[in-house]
Amino acid sequence: MRLSPSGRSRAVLFLSAAALQVGCEAASRSQACEPVSGQGCPDGQACTLDEAGDPACQRPGEAQHFEPCTRSAECARGLACLEVDGAARCARMCALDTAAGLATCATVAEGAQCLGVVAPQPSVGACVQTCVDPASPSCPPLDDGAPAGCWIPEGLDAPVCAGIRGTVVTGELCGVQARCASPSDLCAALSAAEAPRCWPAAPMEGETCIGPAGLPGRRLHVMGTSRFQVCAPASD
Repeated sequence: MRLSPSGRSRAVLFLSAAALQVGCEAASRSQACEPVSGQGCPDGQACTLDEAGDPACQRPGEAQHFEPCTRSAECARGLACLEVDGAARCARMCALDTAAGLATCATVAEGAQCLGVVAPQPSVGACVQTCVDPASPSCPPLDDGAPAGCWIPEGLDAPVCAGIRGTVVTGELCGVQARCASPSDLCAALSAAEAPRCWPAAPMEGETCIGPAGLPGRRLHVMGTSRFQVCAPASD
């Protein structure tokens, strides 16, 4: 997971197979500043990222963590405008792979985790909104106001709040570009021999497991994760 340049006005933060784009003003200018601590900028300016992924000083905006944005200048101090799975949101910068980074994101929002790598600053990440309980996601709504579900990027042990609307019905084949229509479904492979399908997410608490068509289901582990399950049909 790392950030690399993409065009004149954006830099792309890759979150496994998903891309988060950092937007910034064309007028912003690279400075010797530190985006996590915010140190190094003149009074009245904040440290964010320019189109090349380099730290840049500019005046902060007012949008808070995971509020919609079109550029970093709209985001409050310590945040940058990221296109998270197709939805542009302000997200707080954090120190990747450190206790400080975990602590920073924990104060921002429930379920926020320090993910991604900002090149050429490999220690800088961003607080990305994850799903505490995929069966009852508490994600920010999509840009059209519809409820957002969860999906699991390859290589991550955490479902991330989706930014695009899904169309795949429960039980059908799914993938990164073919998301589940139900916000409470997860696109999951149940074994190495099976292709991913949309299944109802199993609640993190309790034993209740309602499978497809509202019938009792069986809890099955989602491959590649340590603790997430889905409610598959009770019998083949």
